[in-house]
Amino acid sequence: MGSAVRRNRIKRRLRAAVAELAKGSSKGLDIAILAKPSLFELSYTELLSCLGHLMSRIQ
Repeated sequence: MGSAVRRNRIKRRLRAAVAELAKGSSKGLDIAILAKPSLFELSYTELLSCLGHLMSRIQ
């Protein structure tokens, strides 16, 4: 799989995960996420878990 394909897939997964986690939130937040290549190896549920933990630390 090419690097652009991997990069775009990671971006789509991150957007979907953040949208799912931010459903109940009424706060207007701007979040910058720096994705490392190891992120590609996580399953979607692992990604949700990690992002959920990080977002709970923000709030």
